[in-house]
This record gives sequence, C-alpha cells and structure tokens, in this order.
Amino acid sequence: MKSKKAINLLDRANMESCDYSICTLVTKFDEYDQMLASFHANGFIEPACEFLYIDNSNNNQFDAYTGINALLRWAKGKYIIVCHQDIELLQDDIEELGTKLTELEALDPNWAIAGNSGGVYQGSLNDLAVRISDPHGENIAQGPFPSRVTGLDENFIVIKAQANLALSGNISGFHLYATDMSIIASVLGFRSYVIDFHLKHKSRGIVREGDDLYPGEIGYPEIRETMVKKYRLAFATQWVSSSTTEFFIFPQIFSRIRYNLARACELLWLSRHTYRMRLINLLRKKRNAPKKFE
Repeated sequence: MKSKKAINLLDRANMESCDYSICTLVTKFDEYDQMLASFHANGFIEPACEFLYIDNSNNNQFDAYTGINALLRWAKGKYIIVCHQDIELLQDDIEELGTKLTELEALDPNWAIAGNSGGVYQGSLNDLAVRISDPHGENIAQGPFPSRVTGLDENFIVIKAQANLALSGNISGFHLYATDMSIIASVLGFRSYVIDFHLKHKSRGIVREGDDLYPGEIGYPEIRETMVKKYRLAFATQWVSSSTTEFFIFPQIFSRIRYNLARACELLWLSRHTYRMRLINLLRKKRNAPKKFE
C-alpha cells in the first residue's frame, strides 16, 4: 500500500521540471533586460524555460560560488544555463542549442558541462577551443566542435542537471568558478566540452585585482592561488582507509619508480596486516580450544 503522505521523487521531478533554467547574478538590470530580450527572441520562453537571478545590484549579497550553488539547488530545468548579464544571443536559438546538446549526448553520455571557450583536454599550453563573438573578434570559431576541455570561461555554460554538480564550498569570489566545476565534474566521472553555439559577449572579461576590487572582493590571483592549493592537496598522494579496506592514491603523473615505491609500501602494510590477523586468529583458536582434563 502506497503512503498518502510520501511523494514519489520521480513524480515530483516530472511535475516540476522544465527544459532550461537560465541563471544569472545581476549587478546591472539594464544589461540583464537586454540579455532577457535576446533569449526571448530566440525561443527561450515559458513554460519550457525559467529565468532565475540573484540581485547584486546594490551590493554583493552572494559571490559567484555561493550564489551559483543556491541557483543550482533551486533550478528545475533539465539543463541549467549559468551566464553573464552582458551576453546576447544572436541567430543560434533554443532549437539549435537542443540540437548541439543532443549531438553531444550521442558523442559522450558522460558530458556534464558545455560552454563556448576553454582549454583543450591534453592540448598544449594556450591551446583553446572558442566559439564566440566578443571584443577580441567577431564570429570566432576555433574548433573542432565539440572539443573536450579541462576548464571553461564563465560567460555561458550549460550544466546537465542530472550530473548533480556544485561548486567548491571553500573558494569564494567571482572568478574561475566554471573551471572549478569542470574539475569537480571530472572527479565525479563527467566531462566538459566547448560546443558550436554562437553568441555575443559584450565584455573582454575583466580580471579585477588591487585597487580595482570592490570592497570585500577577492582578486583573481588570490582565487587562483586558493584553487591551486585546494586541488594540490586534494590530489596529493594519500593513504585511504575505510572500515573494510586500505589503499594508496597517487597522481598518474608520478614516475614508475614512485608507483613501485607506493605499491611496495602498500604490499608491506598488507603483509603486516595479514600476519597480524593470522596471529590474532591463531590466538583466538588457542583461547577457544577445549581444555583437556587428566
């Protein structure tokens, strides 16, 4: 018998979902209104879409990391678009985006984030995939597309809601959050891509630091350094122990010698562990053995 008070999670998901949640941190509502108009003109309208924003126009109530995490929690779209207020859709519309995401799904069902600019996976330094118009150039198409990347620009990203992604809770500010999410997605078994969806970003991308910072704002170099330290520690060689097993984790970048050393340490520990368990079992058997009476 089904409970009258309990709610089937799948029923609620189907009832409340839409295709796209478009999420933005807003500091200038005139720019945001122009962005909205371009989305509406290209088919992003209710009920297929919802538009969510955080009002930072008077002061920064949320930084990007806490704000976007809040938006991700409340968004009900199958795909969650996180974008800047100063972008403008051109000719690529909702149908075109749907086509590109369907193609990406067929290519790699484990994709989780798609954007328009990022560093190519296993590429050389400054090897970028870019599909955008901005002050650096019109109709830039540096592919091929889709291109797998390790980090993305923040002006426009599409997140697969099913991947259940979030941003770091120990980083704050307004920079590198799309790269942070790309790293987290990779750890969770997902991948990030640049796709061929063309739009206009009106800004060159502002990297504020020093005297250009707003009161209380954290600069780009500080955020970058915090992120490097965080993941350097997270991906460091470490010994992991659970209630059922123990093992070493170490980056693939380590040499074969380092691998052999780590493996030797692991085998040594396991051999000691096995010997100890055998000794304990032997003592238990002797203790529990029936006593002989003369």
